[in-house]
Amino acid sequence: MPPEGSCALWGTRCGTRGSSAGRMRRCPRPERPSPVPLSWYSFRRATLVIAATRQADAGRCRLVLTFARPCMPTSEDIPMNDPPSPDSRLPVTAAIGKRIDESLKVLLQLSEMATLLADIANRITRCFERGGTLYLCGNGGSAADAQHVAAEFVGRFLKERRALPAIALTCNTSILTAIGNDYDFSLVFARQVRATVKPQDCVVGISTSGQSANVIEAMRAARELGAETIGFTGESGGALSPLCDACFCAPSPHTPRIQEAHLLAWHAICQSVEEAVCDLHADRSPPKQP
Repeated sequence: MPPEGSCALWGTRCGTRGSSAGRMRRCPRPERPSPVPLSWYSFRRATLVIAATRQADAGRCRLVLTFARPCMPTSEDIPMNDPPSPDSRLPVTAAIGKRIDESLKVLLQLSEMATLLADIANRITRCFERGGTLYLCGNGGSAADAQHVAAEFVGRFLKERRALPAIALTCNTSILTAIGNDYDFSLVFARQVRATVKPQDCVVGISTSGQSANVIEAMRAARELGAETIGFTGESGGALSPLCDACFCAPSPHTPRIQEAHLLAWHAICQSVEEAVCDLHADRSPPKQP
């Protein structure tokens, strides 16, 4: 309770306690809208409610305080999530195991596509040997794959060797947003292809559905320029496959499985290209002087 002669709302002297009906004398501060809730505290067995209500009643101020016995919460009152029992984890464990089995079934089929992957690796190797550049494009996870593969060639995969020219067309945000805004998003890669690609180059389009409009337009532009085209897509091939000189179609209709197959295929290709480039340069190196 505030001290006698003090207003709990503003801390000013405006009367004495004990006035009839709990009223205090006129408060010198200006009137304000009412009611104004100040705070609410919720406890374990009881609730402390502090509600201050100011009412304009003939220019007077009314203070209403309601108290209940407070009791601070204990650890037993705080809701805690029980650790999952082994039985409750079984459905999640089984689902993850099923997805891993599905992925392995798809990946094991890639050994049957080794000839196609070797052909793609040879095409990329010949592109580098004739002084060409490898350009890659895709959307979302396929854009990440394009950048990943470019990094493997420009940096290294497993062996020390010369840097190989590879560029992901997904990286320059100023170009992408300018073309997307001024022209159309379907042209964000094709416009870059027309600006930079030469006949000795190779353009790779990655699309899990095979229907990405901007990837398809990039392949069309590359073919018009006489560049070699390589596709990475899913089981159906979509509209992308007919536009490619070589196309790897992951043996699955499901996007996660397609992406996993693409990653394994690219790693196999990168290693094959790297070994071929290192072998070629070893053959061309002059013999050591005795």
